[in-house]
Amino acid sequence: MAQLIKIQDCVSRYEINLIRYANQFLRLKQQRWLTRKKEWESLERGERLGSRKEMNEQFLDEIFRFQLRWASSTLHEISPLDPKYEQDPILHFLVKRLPDNYLVLYEPIFQVKNAPVELEVVLVAPTSIYCLSFLKGENDDIFQVRDNKFWAHFHGDNERNVISPLLSIKRMEDILRRCMASFQPQLPLKHVILAPNAYVDHFRPTNFIECYDKRTFQQWHKKLMKDPSPLKHLQLKTARRLLDCCQSYAYERSELR
Repeated sequence: MAQLIKIQDCVSRYEINLIRYANQFLRLKQQRWLTRKKEWESLERGERLGSRKEMNEQFLDEIFRFQLRWASSTLHEISPLDPKYEQDPILHFLVKRLPDNYLVLYEPIFQVKNAPVELEVVLVAPTSIYCLSFLKGENDDIFQVRDNKFWAHFHGDNERNVISPLLSIKRMEDILRRCMASFQPQLPLKHVILAPNAYVDHFRPTNFIECYDKRTFQQWHKKLMKDPSPLKHLQLKTARRLLDCCQSYAYERSELR
């Protein structure tokens, strides 16, 4: 499971001490998994509620909710978190299906010249920073590249123009480069457009931007899953720097007032 270190402008425990909580999460997850696995295996076959796969999914759901708490509160403060994130399929995928050594900033709000700017997804991997833009379409929808500003979105017989994800990618790149301007050394930036359930036509890959749709999304996922690297020092320093550039809103926990 990837670690959710920032969501929107919520206060995060990782902002308090990134290295401590990143390592603590790995220990807690391992301990809880061993406990859950032992409890499940100690039951007689007829007493088990569901298959091993279902047990694993229940465990992932439990840790996902745990991560939402860590990403929206500290020991002394708490932030209002929109309930939509509990069911957000993209967030579920990123947290549940990526390795432990990936750090996720989901729709983070960066402070740029005293103005808040919301990005899409920033993924801090051991050796790279990924700027991710998701095309949100239903199964078998088609996105067609028109130009740098607008793409066409086909849903059944309906067609409409949508803002090109290239603009979101460019905005993320500009803001991250500004945030990391005086930071050395720097992890390389990678830019990826993802359409897990839809098709993208007429996209021409470049040295700077990749695109994966329903036909190739699993290839991209498997490529990330093959990275066995542990959390790296530069990765953690980079994530710390990005968190410092983000906006946070929180209030004191009522039980402490």
